[in-house]
Amino acid sequence: DVLGAGEGERYDELSEMLDGVASLFDGGLPMSGDLLDCIKRHSQPEIGVEVLAIGNDKYNVSGMPSKGTLKNCVRDAMNVMQAFEGLGARCKMLENVVTPQMMKKDVGNWARDRLEGHVDIQIVFIFWAGHAFVLNGETYLLTTHSSGGLKLSEMDPGDDAMLLRTLVNLVRKTNETCHIFVCLDSCRNEAPLKDGATFGCGSSEMGPDVGDMSKVHIIYSTCHGRVASDESPFAVSLLECLKDDGLVRGGFG
Repeated sequence: DVLGAGEGERYDELSEMLDGVASLFDGGLPMSGDLLDCIKRHSQPEIGVEVLAIGNDKYNVSGMPSKGTLKNCVRDAMNVMQAFEGLGARCKMLENVVTPQMMKKDVGNWARDRLEGHVDIQIVFIFWAGHAFVLNGETYLLTTHSSGGLKLSEMDPGDDAMLLRTLVNLVRKTNETCHIFVCLDSCRNEAPLKDGATFGCGSSEMGPDVGDMSKVHIIYSTCHGRVASDESPFAVSLLECLKDDGLVRGGFG
């Protein structure tokens, strides 16, 4: 029989779907949930780029102006994700993550689903828009604590925020070969803690966020000791760069 144009497209789509199922079984990967969703999660992105965009607006941190509430971080993360999708990257968005424990779980699940066993992934790009701070030279990412709230004066950085290095390690342990780019649209300044302590290091030098980890690249929106704007010119500039697909289709030496 001769298929019409619409029927031919549906046949091609079905054929690709079945090929995807076969590759999952051949690779020994577990399948769960909706079949189409499972195939999408395990299939390769067009350009070998995986993107995780994290945007946090709904902060509830007493001791910060307006309890830390922001207006544009979720929007900026969404715009960055959509720009990468337009270039053929496979993307995921996390929005208003409440606790570091939730973020560790969400990022870990994403990394296992999208990166583990995928040797063709060349670049992992993580975009963070939200609050962050520096302690002893290392960057910590502050989640929203929108449920229950947090007092800045009582904050324990180890429990109430996620060390940037922890985020990178969650990615690296699932894929040892890809380049990891972490793009931080956040402040890098000091702020008061209990008993007059501060977070931040007195030096103006960049902290050891990467250490000796290879193929890891940190992109900061501002220099150490400075604040970032909620009306982010950095996000605007990044989106302008993403109009050129050479940024993600280029090779690494």
